[in-house]
Amino acid sequence: RAVFICWTFLWFLQHVWNIDRFEALKWGRVKKHDLVTYYDISTSIIKYKEGYIVNPLNGEIVMKPNEYYSESNKKLLVPTNYVLCANFSLQTCLLFLLQSFWNYLAKSLAKSSFMGSFEFKSYIIYAIFSIFIFPLLQHFFRSNPLYTEIMPQLAYSIFMLLIALFGLRSHKRFTNLLAVTRKSSASQINIILKLENFRDMNRYLTWSLFIGSISLLTLCIDGLTTEKYLNVHKFSADLLMCHVSFSLWLVFVILMLIFYPSTST
Repeated sequence: RAVFICWTFLWFLQHVWNIDRFEALKWGRVKKHDLVTYYDISTSIIKYKEGYIVNPLNGEIVMKPNEYYSESNKKLLVPTNYVLCANFSLQTCLLFLLQSFWNYLAKSLAKSSFMGSFEFKSYIIYAIFSIFIFPLLQHFFRSNPLYTEIMPQLAYSIFMLLIALFGLRSHKRFTNLLAVTRKSSASQINIILKLENFRDMNRYLTWSLFIGSISLLTLCIDGLTTEKYLNVHKFSADLLMCHVSFSLWLVFVILMLIFYPSTST
């Protein structure tokens, strides 16, 4: 995971440099929005300080549970969990608004409406709702160590699955729009190529969301059971988390290609 993140970061720097010479990465902008970096740095420091313990039941070396953390690090868990929830809020908000963005593209490129006004407004309402739901879940279950970790992630996976289902409908609409555009504007090959590119981006994004949301949803549901079969077995837990991590990496790359398309797109 660390290797492909490094290579992705290098590709990202090169891609953004070609588009706007890092205008979007000025520190004044980054420091206001990069919540996931704050969360990753904080949790990494805590986990490295706390280290591992030996399970007295089977002798396995496992990561130290939160309840065994030092008091100073326990105090840091609450704000870092809220930062993670804020990151969930921003991600789901962006992906809901992306569905409305497809309507803007259809109007600007093909002079055609992609969805009705009610649906367009619904995505905005979903986006606003997603901003508040994750911090509220974190606050509501703050007295339960298990629920305070699982419930925001469970809601996040459900939202991502819902967005993936919306993506399937958008893919069908892109296909229909392309069929109409080819008939009415067959000579405007540039418009057709742009629509095909965004349809492909939507398809890749949709399948990435399906993979990540189903994997995370499976882990969350298993975590609410008594046996926690998947979570207690390292192979199954790591396998599903690898799917989650890889899908989120794909989502990041695809969003960069959507909002920072090449000059030929």
